[in-house]
Amino acid sequence: MPSRELPPVRLLQDEFPDPSGLGQPYVLRSYEPDEIRRWLKAMCQYSGMSATALANAAGVAPSTINRFLNNTSVKYRLSASTIAKIEQAAEEAYTRRVQIGYGQPDYPTYNVDNEDQEQTKVPPTQSLPRVRVIGYTADDEWRATIEAPIEQQFWATALFDDQHQGSPVYGLVVYSSAMNQVYPEGSVVFCVPIAFADRNPVPGERVVIERRRSDGMSEFTLREFQLDSQGQPWLWPRSREPEYQAPVRFDQSKDGDATTIVAAIVVSSLRPEGPIS
Repeated sequence: MPSRELPPVRLLQDEFPDPSGLGQPYVLRSYEPDEIRRWLKAMCQYSGMSATALANAAGVAPSTINRFLNNTSVKYRLSASTIAKIEQAAEEAYTRRVQIGYGQPDYPTYNVDNEDQEQTKVPPTQSLPRVRVIGYTADDEWRATIEAPIEQQFWATALFDDQHQGSPVYGLVVYSSAMNQVYPEGSVVFCVPIAFADRNPVPGERVVIERRRSDGMSEFTLREFQLDSQGQPWLWPRSREPEYQAPVRFDQSKDGDATTIVAAIVVSSLRPEGPIS
């Protein structure tokens, strides 16, 4: 089965259309004001920074950038030197994000002013981790790696227990039919590799399962971890599809030509709200 592409996830990130249809959203194709605005928004997405933060990183006055972005009646063009500074700052920010590696969380901080602290009783600072969504899970699909090409990966804001802060958390888009009662197609799960969790999964936790063949190809799926009355581990699907409703005994032994392992524990998820069709 051919590898899938990660879908655009509108709930997780802004999308900036590519007017040319050439698939080059980060390329500045002209110096027309509207094109520069489109390019600036794309560079914010590319760098993972706000317009103000990107301007500061580039050594450009944020007011200049924000006024240009927000006032579509502005007809002047940014100078070539300003554009070059922004491009360099965005490239450096993107490189830092990639070097974090395999979904290591990046924590943007949101300050809360004193008046709001009194009214809402929240601490002075709140942080939500931004986690890289690196690939996907799918039943009956064999491939060399769980990771999608880097240009298809994206960042999403996650919420999970403090015990996982600092762990190498990564995200996966869900195509696993075996778990569609819990995770509709297109959901995103955030996972901690089992080696970093430093424990076995507990009953009721959802886990990423890798079935690895001798030819190096693997199937990456989701299941729910459970123990029976004798304490034996089982991998349970939660599916509306009859072909995916049977549990499988888990003992890390060979399954035909494949070895089954628990690759990661799911610690959080993003799912569409509403009835599951």
